[in-house]
Amino acid sequence: MKRLAAALTASALAMGLSQSVYAEQISHTWRFDSDSIAGIGSGGYAKDATDPFNYDSDKGLNTTVSGWYDDGTTLANGNDYLRHWSGLSFDQPGESAPWHGVDNKGPDEILVFEFDEAISLQSFKFGYAKEYTGSSYKSQADATVLYRNEADANATGTGNLDASSMSGLTAMGYSVLGHFGDVASNVNKDISSLTQGITSKVWAIGAYIGALGGSGTKYGSVGTGWKDAFKLHSIAGVSTTPDDTPGEVPTPATLALLGLGGLLLRSRRSR
Repeated sequence: MKRLAAALTASALAMGLSQSVYAEQISHTWRFDSDSIAGIGSGGYAKDATDPFNYDSDKGLNTTVSGWYDDGTTLANGNDYLRHWSGLSFDQPGESAPWHGVDNKGPDEILVFEFDEAISLQSFKFGYAKEYTGSSYKSQADATVLYRNEADANATGTGNLDASSMSGLTAMGYSVLGHFGDVASNVNKDISSLTQGITSKVWAIGAYIGALGGSGTKYGSVGTGWKDAFKLHSIAGVSTTPDDTPGEVPTPATLALLGLGGLLLRSRRSR
């Protein structure tokens, strides 16, 4: 009986282990350049008239995008200013190149992504980036990436930034993943080493936000007063889905059941 009890325990552990081992990780990419948006086409610069705020990944996972900016008294919604060209941009009235992207020249601007499932963000890519040094422009930009703590994101299910300022985001459950200096155009910025073990339904990317920390007035190898702007070409992330395929039993569980059956037969014969 002791052997039988041990076998039952081992089988239960093996079956439980198999469920976690065989969870499926799915890699996703979300693109926001005009070439990937129906109705705009190559070289277009316009709002997505079909569905301006919802985008599916290449694997079909939806994200809802919203734009926000600090108007000096509150974080205001800027969805009406979202545009596409070489990437998702934030084009407020009166702005000219290069500040027709997501920028920090005037009010700090940020893009918020609310996903149907929690993901771990792996990388982001600028289709356009400019950094003003005070006398010239470089094809790079500094950025701040945040995520909403999983418990808060799942409880509210919203990316609404109901805060008085960018610094107020931490009180809403947002954490700064990091500040990234001198991110070049058309290069995937890999952040996977920082997001291991972090999943959330809500992520945000903005031009470097000094109110949330960092080095100097603007981040990276920069000088005081440098300004940044970018258009977000794409982001990539990983979701985890349990393998619940009907009729399939993972190999560890199968072996455990076979072993248990053998011990049961042996036990009956010994009697």
